[in-house]
Amino acid sequence: MQLSNILISFLLAAAVSAKGNRNGTTSIKSECKSIAKLTKITNLAANETKLALKFEGNQTAIDAFMAKAAEATTELTTLSANATLTESCAVIQAHEDSVDACDSISKMENLISKAANTTRLESKTNGNATKIAEIQAKASAAATKLAELQSNTTLTTFCAAQADLDTCSSITKLQKQIAKAASSTIEAREKGEHL
Repeated sequence: MQLSNILISFLLAAAVSAKGNRNGTTSIKSECKSIAKLTKITNLAANETKLALKFEGNQTAIDAFMAKAAEATTELTTLSANATLTESCAVIQAHEDSVDACDSISKMENLISKAANTTRLESKTNGNATKIAEIQAKASAAATKLAELQSNTTLTTFCAAQADLDTCSSITKLQKQIAKAASSTIEAREKGEHL
């Protein structure tokens, strides 16, 4: 039951984040991006070491950034006061993190598969032993991380559901293309054209 609630939350987050700026209002997803950007600015302003490195010790640039950060802090405080928005952003961020984790799993699986296939590996690297060793070392490190991610049953269930959604989306696109092609064929036949 809890797992289905999590999946429903992720799907709702995807639906909420997909809503755009159709009626002139700002979407929740864009507000969340603003919160993330403003948070990044305020965090940088609070870290003197990173600030000095970013602006290479240029005090004029640092002062200008600090003025911008003060405005960002005010705007961030205003946006963060909206509990509904912050909760929605947490759901959207969790969804995006999960999608990113699924992508990472897929990439790691491909890397491990590539490293295990010596013929493919030699072909891809033109037999360069150094590159082969690098790929195999990356694959070895990826195997550890992959095992960690795959031990998360909630994540693996989400990834399977996400793969199903991607497949359904592909099928829907194909059905539309088939319907369009069929419609074009019927119109051409009605006009007496030969295909």
